[in-house]
Amino acid sequence: KPYCPGCDMNDMVFEEEILIESGTDTLDERLLDSDSIDLRFKQKIPSKAYHANFMVVNGSQLHISVRTLKKLTQLQFNLAYLDITPVTKRHISWFWYHAMALFTPLFLVCLILTGGNLFPGGERLGIWLTIHTAVLAILSLLMLLARSYHREIFFSRHGRVPVLELAPHLPSRNEYQAFLLELKHRALSAQGHANSMHEAALAGELREHRRLRDEGILDDETYHEAKRRIMHAH
Repeated sequence: KPYCPGCDMNDMVFEEEILIESGTDTLDERLLDSDSIDLRFKQKIPSKAYHANFMVVNGSQLHISVRTLKKLTQLQFNLAYLDITPVTKRHISWFWYHAMALFTPLFLVCLILTGGNLFPGGERLGIWLTIHTAVLAILSLLMLLARSYHREIFFSRHGRVPVLELAPHLPSRNEYQAFLLELKHRALSAQGHANSMHEAALAGELREHRRLRDEGILDDETYHEAKRRIMHAH
């Protein structure tokens, strides 16, 4: 995650979790033959300047483009080497979590002291503080629910490098599920062709990771760790 002194990390939804960065090369959709694009899907949060575009080209090539205020992330990956079982991870807004953890006990203490006429500042002050801490506790809970979200991360099959990150609620759960079903179908089809020979499939996946390393998408450490995993699966 990026280190940003003075920034409110709870406002950096999605911008903090971009998994793979590329170099300066871009994937220009205008250069692609429209007939070669088999599947399109978009996710965006205008208020966060987050725009993600996913395309499946020629049946097996996944093109990913993610733009935020700070950077543009783009890559291309062969679906034959994508693990179609995602890892679900939940992002929790820790700021609002701690706020709720602070105001809820304060509300309970004020409620107990006021109800028992034990509040040091008198009953009126106790009622005033009880109401305000209750409001702050409820507000913190609502913001915690609004700022927290799930995401599904797809990895390469044997290299276990994070390739694709999707938000299951964008643009809607039904549209997301429809896209996911199509993506898995095309990935299984591509893997069916690649799996005809196990050793050849592993060699192809290794070449795919080497290409990502050569393009500057993976660093040397990540590449060598992925290579080790692929070789171990041999």
